Amino acid sequence: MPTTNYNPNFARSNFLREVSYYVPYYDSNVVELDPLSPEIHDFIERLTEFTDHSYIGEQLTTLCFQYHRCTTTVWIVLMVNGFLSRTELQPGMIIKFPTLNAINVAIREILQERFAKTQAFGSTIL
Repeated sequence: MPTTNYNPNFARSNFLREVSYYVPYYDSNVVELDPLSPEIHDFIERLTEFTDHSYIGEQLTTLCFQYHRCTTTVWIVLMVNGFLSRTELQPGMIIKFPTLNAINVAIREILQERFAKTQAFGSTIL
C-alpha cells in the first residue's frame, strides 16, 4: 500500500462509509451499522489499547471529540462496549474508549490486507 499520501482521518471516514449504510428517514439520512457484520467484528477485535472513562451522563459525541478529536468514532465506542445505541448508557458505567492510535492501526491493517489481496489477483482496485 502506498504510504506517502496516507491520511488516517480520510481512512477512518472511508472505513465508516464502507461498513455503514444510509436509511432514508423523512428528510434526512440516518447511518445504520450492522453489528453482526464480519467487517465490523474484525475491526473491533483488532482494537487493543483502551482508556477507561467513568460515564456521568455527558454527550457521547463530546467525549469522542475529547478522546479522538472527531465525533465519527461514536459507533466504535458503542460497539466496543457492547451497545447499539447511546440511550443504553447509564451514569456510573465505565466506558472503554479505544485510543485513536489503536483505531488508526486497525484500519490501516485492514486496508493493507485488502491491498495485498488485490495485488495477489493482479487488480489495482481496492
